[in-house]
Amino acid sequence: MRKSLIIVIASFVIVVLLVNLFVDKPSFNSPEEKLKFVLKEKQNDRLDLIYLEVVAKDSLNIDNHYGLITSYFSYPPSARVIKEDDLINIYWAYTENSDFLANDIGFYSLGLISSMKKDYNNALIFLTQVNNQKLKYLNNSTGRIYYALEDYEKAEDYYKKAINSNGNLEGAYSNLIQLYTSQNRMDDLYELLKDRKSREYFPSQLKRYLYLSKFNLFGYFGAVFSHTYQNQNLIGFLGALLVMLAWLFYLRRIDIYEPEKWKNLISIFLL
Repeated sequence: MRKSLIIVIASFVIVVLLVNLFVDKPSFNSPEEKLKFVLKEKQNDRLDLIYLEVVAKDSLNIDNHYGLITSYFSYPPSARVIKEDDLINIYWAYTENSDFLANDIGFYSLGLISSMKKDYNNALIFLTQVNNQKLKYLNNSTGRIYYALEDYEKAEDYYKKAINSNGNLEGAYSNLIQLYTSQNRMDDLYELLKDRKSREYFPSQLKRYLYLSKFNLFGYFGAVFSHTYQNQNLIGFLGALLVMLAWLFYLRRIDIYEPEKWKNLISIFLL
């Protein structure tokens, strides 16, 4: 028993050392690098502060402005880093810029701010003043406004425009799936699921339900396994390994009369 306990403790120490060896505290050479890391790892950093730095360096990237505004409104007014009026004034200045892209960013951002405040009529006025109708996020944001106004036909049209113009694909596909689901349009959902481009945006539970409803067992089990393994990382793997080792030693020691052979236990756990 003592020997097994020593082995378990030693395994735990090894796992801790491996975590500290391979998972260092990240360092960044630029705000853009930090932003990519935070978004990828889904950490709880203040995204609005990071986006402010990124926008200051790259003011003509629509992704940065979309991220700034959406993250800004994700915090209560008391926790926001700048006043709402100051944010609006920043984008009014963009609308007065002679550069076409800056002008479009200004009107789009004012529309997005209005929509976040549920001022949908003004939001549509701002969005219709954007010259480039294929501007990323524009059609999806317009579709979301029409969805909120319960004009589902127009909402669907704008989501499809966003997809066809290769705009905000994640938002457009997710919103189109939500629209079809709310209207119980299962056939349309299944047709959308057949498209590889849209498949990744389906919630796993809905994906499994649709496959089962069409008796597509291959698709069903593929969805089950892809959901199981898509969020694996090193820390999770090492933690699971430690738990598995602890159970191995426990199961072997609990049978005091005829301890199971190691090769049999390892084979079972690998299966």
